[in-house]
Amino acid sequence: MVKLLFEPYTDETGNEYVIIKVIYTLKEWNHLEELYRSWNLERYHTNRLFDKYEADVYRYRGSDERLRQRIVSMLFNRRTISDEDYAYIRDYIVDDINKPLIYNYLINLAIFRVIPQKRDSKHCFVEFMEDANLIYLPFTKHLREVIIMIHALANQIDYSRKKLIVYVRAVD
Repeated sequence: MVKLLFEPYTDETGNEYVIIKVIYTLKEWNHLEELYRSWNLERYHTNRLFDKYEADVYRYRGSDERLRQRIVSMLFNRRTISDEDYAYIRDYIVDDINKPLIYNYLINLAIFRVIPQKRDSKHCFVEFMEDANLIYLPFTKHLREVIIMIHALANQIDYSRKKLIVYVRAVD
């Protein structure tokens, strides 16, 4: 299952951060990569990812935001999401490599278009470090639904009418 982990980290000067890690199985990443290629996204190296990171990503030509459109349409069919939550995600979620990683209290979907930086025999990983003050409860409320949709895309599963439990732990 696609995993999105938030690990607390304190540097030697006492500054608090959260390491945000996306973990895919190799099969999941391969499915997403096939999807991105079918959308004619191009591999691109940027040194301004989320306005501060360097990485390889799949990039849209123009302002297409297909991943955002796909997630929003999948959420529309979900029976377990409230109308209010759906409206918030629909109106405020972004899929833009030039905007911050956490934007409008939501995860920027472009994180799922970053080409994994590390691999082992079964998994591949993407990691970022963010200010701990950006991650708090309103963010986690909507994160559950978004990660279910990413999992559905990565595993080619229809979750539109299924209720799933996704655990999101608060970071103290």
